[in-house]
Amino acid sequence: YGEINIVEKNTFLLPHSSVFSYIIFFGLIGTILLLVLILYKYLSNSKKIGVLGHFLILFILANIIKNDSLNYLSSFTNYSLLILLIFKGSFFKTLPK
Repeated sequence: YGEINIVEKNTFLLPHSSVFSYIIFFGLIGTILLLVLILYKYLSNSKKIGVLGHFLILFILANIIKNDSLNYLSSFTNYSLLILLIFKGSFFKTLPK
């Protein structure tokens, strides 16, 4: 920071991970229940998802862990819609051929 004097903050700063943000807002039990629900839906629809769906879900999960994108409505809406379409098996019907 060079010559900029940085003052220690007395406020709570949010982490830069959506998982940690969910733990803060929903608690550990709520976050675990959400992850269990997503894992159950993933395993129960595993045959409909296909290879591309598995890679998209892996990409989304890695993105959720590494940054705080789910704290913003646009990212949350896009990821939710994409996961919903993948789990229903209708994502691949909407892709252009």
